[in-house]
Amino acid sequence: MIVGGGSAGVGAAARLVSLYNFTDVTILEGADHLGGRLLSKRLPSSITEEFPALQDIYLEQGGNWIHGLSTNGTINAAHPLYSLALAANISTSHNNLILSNYDDLMAFTENGTVVTSEFNERFTLFSSAMRSAWELNLTSDISIKAGLTRFGWTPQTALDRAIEWSDIDFEYAEKPRGCSLKYGMVDTYLDFGVEDYFVADPRGYWVIFEQLLASLPSEPEIHLNSEVALVEYGGSGVRATTRSGSVHVADALIVATSSGPVARQRLEFSPPLPERQLESTIDMHLQPYVKVVAVYDPGKEPFWKEKMPSLQAFIAGSGDWPVLLDFERLTGDVAFRTVLSSHVTGETAYRLLMKTDEEILASWVRMTRGIFGEDVEEPVFFDVPRWEEDVLQGGAYSNWGVGKSEEDWEAMNEPLAGKVFWAGEHNSRRYNGFVHGGLLSGEGAADELVAAWGLGGEGGGEGEGEGEGEGEGEGGVGGWPQLWVGGCLGTAFGLALGWLARGGARGPPAADDEEGGLRAVLLR
Repeated sequence: MIVGGGSAGVGAAARLVSLYNFTDVTILEGADHLGGRLLSKRLPSSITEEFPALQDIYLEQGGNWIHGLSTNGTINAAHPLYSLALAANISTSHNNLILSNYDDLMAFTENGTVVTSEFNERFTLFSSAMRSAWELNLTSDISIKAGLTRFGWTPQTALDRAIEWSDIDFEYAEKPRGCSLKYGMVDTYLDFGVEDYFVADPRGYWVIFEQLLASLPSEPEIHLNSEVALVEYGGSGVRATTRSGSVHVADALIVATSSGPVARQRLEFSPPLPERQLESTIDMHLQPYVKVVAVYDPGKEPFWKEKMPSLQAFIAGSGDWPVLLDFERLTGDVAFRTVLSSHVTGETAYRLLMKTDEEILASWVRMTRGIFGEDVEEPVFFDVPRWEEDVLQGGAYSNWGVGKSEEDWEAMNEPLAGKVFWAGEHNSRRYNGFVHGGLLSGEGAADELVAAWGLGGEGGGEGEGEGEGEGEGEGGVGGWPQLWVGGCLGTAFGLALGWLARGGARGPPAADDEEGGLRAVLLR
């Protein structure tokens, strides 16, 4: 069984079916759809009927980018998501995979004064301090804030804070004081590439995983609206009880949810999780990332285009809105000509989400009028996703907090009695916070399960390996255990069976620390 039908859960299921020839895999998903935090939506019919020009607008509520896909425009075909995207007809040649040019930026004060030159000048100093901090050969962890302070960067002004936000808070969804310098998010950019691509497909990002499921020789059995409340495990196998009271029994189970249900103990275990395992899961910070989208009257000229001829504009101030994103430039699609967005993270996002949607809209209108003029109209559609309030998720993605150790990570991922295994972007040692981290983690959990059950090396072709081992659980196929996947977010793929050596678990081997300058790839 697999609990959770996001990138990790589907990745685990696909690996078990396609590589190891499993024929009895069940996914239990708590929501009414697969995808977890990959979710797109269309504008309501009331809007598109009044404004037909907006009928092609689609909004991704969660993940939107394939991160680290290329360097200097050269795609790394080894990226875990690239071949899946191609199979779903998502590519640069289809004009639905768009390189994000982060250098296409401006900066404003809250009253609309352009301060781009000052921003770039101060950013050079920040970049130097950040590069030096990444090059430290740390024996114990410190925060990114401590690393920056050590090399002379201490933000003094609203502009300095905007610069720091643009590179740290925007990426990690947490302030530098809470982010690990030793275990930061740079591994994706070291291992694959330094450039990100925006998935701009009207079918939604999740179509990549829909195509993966459709390509399998036999599809898993999928149960939607089946949130698992209790997992019982022991010598005879595992039993999962959903919140509606239905019971599912299997030989082994992969938990592929967001860390939220486990950390908040909405998903319970019997026997209970070891204390350190629970604490380590809680300490994998699940952060807010709110993609606020404002859609304006398509019959009028967008008010921001003349003053903001750029992909993004950072705002130096203490308000709710740290950045603006022009969706036409982001997607490369003229259909989004009148769409303006702000991505709000960390403490600012928590503060924003304490307000009602009406209060958030009022704050947005004040901000746009302060920068672009008092004649700015209200949007015809305004959207505020609230992943933090979703009981199946609890946040947007995880961040490795300062002070969390390798041993904590190993404790978080420890299998339970050889029956319960773990997957999810937060379970990825090198790629937490990313869609491909979920995918790789799911595949790694599948590999680990197969290794633990002694079911053969690299999986079977043409039935090879079937009937080996001692799996006897009800519903098992020969020596293969019946598997269940339940939960909300999915995981994916480890590059070797079972646990790999330090730094390589559920991902490529750790690069040595000689890259130095490469560790500055997060700097725009």
